[in-house]
Amino acid sequence: MSLFRKATFWFSLVSILVCVLNYMGNDDKNILLIGFNPFLNAVVYEQSFRSWIIGADDVIRPTAYLLHFASFFLTGAIVDILSYVFRRREK
Repeated sequence: MSLFRKATFWFSLVSILVCVLNYMGNDDKNILLIGFNPFLNAVVYEQSFRSWIIGADDVIRPTAYLLHFASFFLTGAIVDILSYVFRRREK
């Protein structure tokens, strides 16, 4: 299967673009980085994990970018596995 046909590639690419946009300052309210990521959106409100994502001066920490990429990569991998299983079942 071609690399461009895998969901893992596209989810990872979108995640990298979102992280770069946020790092460059184009996402002031962190809506793309945290708001549209269900995992980070749920975790950011837990006090024990909040310090991993947002620093004392309300600056996004590098672990937030790592968690964002990991969650998008895993989501893409799950979509790829499910599509493989459904294609196998049809044959």
